[in-house]
Amino acid sequence: MRSHAQANSTLTYLLQAPLLSGDAGDQYNGLDRFGRVVDQRWINGNGTSLDRFTYGYDRNSNRLWRDNLMNASFWELYAYDNLGQLTSMDRGTLNANHTGLSDCPISRLKLPFDTETPRHRFSVPSG
Repeated sequence: MRSHAQANSTLTYLLQAPLLSGDAGDQYNGLDRFGRVVDQRWINGNGTSLDRFTYGYDRNSNRLWRDNLMNASFWELYAYDNLGQLTSMDRGTLNANHTGLSDCPISRLKLPFDTETPRHRFSVPSG
């Protein structure tokens, strides 16, 4: 657990009632069997979620999506190229399978790989 600057808030990956065990069969339901964060909770002293995110990954441990369980408008969907480099991030409401957005993206970030230098150029299209 980790305290946060906001009064009486703590980051936890520990099992919260009524769940019995995490993905790896232990008390850490916030981590999957590979040690990746899958359920991140900021809770108050009563155990009530103040902020909560869940994550999904591909076989290369690239993050594919992020659910903001406190605000569905800020869910995120990520895309990668064949080398596992992040190419885009869309923010909006995810569909039930977490494979696309069910509405128009609120925001979109494209990250084209710059072949001239080993760096990414960041661009945020308007509109």
